[in-house]
Amino acid sequence: MKIGIVSIIKEPWGGSEELWADMAAEALKDGHQIYISALKCGPAHPKTVKLVENGAKLFYRRGFVKPGLPFLQRILRKGLIILANKLQNPFHKLFKVKPDIIFYVGTSYSIADDVLLLKALETSPAALYINCNLNHNVRGFGSTDYDRVAAAYKQAKKVLFVSEHNLELARMHTCSHIENAMVVRNPVNLSNIGIQPFPTGDTVHFAMVGILVTDHKGQDLVLSVLNREEWRSRNWHLNIYGSGLDEGYLKRLSTFYNLDDRITFHGKVNNITEVWRKNSLLLMPSHQEGMPLAVVEAMVSGRPSVLTDVGGHTEWVNDGVEGFISPGVSVASMADAMERAWQKRADWEKMGLAANANALKLYNPAPGRTILKLFLNQKESDA
Repeated sequence: MKIGIVSIIKEPWGGSEELWADMAAEALKDGHQIYISALKCGPAHPKTVKLVENGAKLFYRRGFVKPGLPFLQRILRKGLIILANKLQNPFHKLFKVKPDIIFYVGTSYSIADDVLLLKALETSPAALYINCNLNHNVRGFGSTDYDRVAAAYKQAKKVLFVSEHNLELARMHTCSHIENAMVVRNPVNLSNIGIQPFPTGDTVHFAMVGILVTDHKGQDLVLSVLNREEWRSRNWHLNIYGSGLDEGYLKRLSTFYNLDDRITFHGKVNNITEVWRKNSLLLMPSHQEGMPLAVVEAMVSGRPSVLTDVGGHTEWVNDGVEGFISPGVSVASMADAMERAWQKRADWEKMGLAANANALKLYNPAPGRTILKLFLNQKESDA
């Protein structure tokens, strides 16, 4: 079977890539052919390199314009991309190999923007599967063509969401039952992580783990909370892991709030065990989510979390049991949740054990194999 994967991420890697990569690795083991269509936005991630070494084919397509370029350069490059796309579909290499499956990996609604992919599918017998990794609570966020989203969902064999909350939002926003939807769990490599000894010491370490894009992850909300008078008198340190477009903004905000001596930016890290040996609590003040791996990894490591009520957060974490839920995505709501967490810090170790138990109950030990079986079963039923 020939499986084509379309990734829309504008970085070499992200949490959204873990599921398709796990599926691709399983497919290659079974002798299937994997073709990856990705935007060229830097050196290939080691996980992509490993898939290619194991036999996958990687096709870069045009479409990425580097952030931070001068305005006129960005306009010129976007114009050239539009012109080139009129001359040749950017997905032509992928469809030239005549894939049996197209596995589209994006947000819940990004398929509406990939009109050239949908156009290519019009003349291809390939079966479409859509992997929806996040959506915003507010329907009017952006300029989404929801009719086109609903039509793409209907065209797909399956629409895969990473949480029930994301699925219900999509149903509401598209006014569609999405009968062909299902919920899948993102992969977590439990061989590398497990319950870590709870940190001791006078200073309490918090962690924020994820891409530094504030309209997604909301890290600036936490900095604003920590700027409040009550937090200045407490003994804490915030460790921020990740990189992204708003790293500079967050560093400037840290300086603006005079918090530079209490916040450390670590950049991207691969050793999750070391993160949770150091930190006692995960802070995840997201505006929009699917089901972030950082939350599951913290839970498996035996750590409670403070989370906003978005995506699949409350499907994994019960308020006051495995962590603390901020009902709203605002400074005031997050401040209330963090205050409740601080007052209960003597219970964090016990809550971390509960988080570990719940994560082990909920996670799928072989999500990549689950997706591959889905493809194979559908292909057999269509034969």
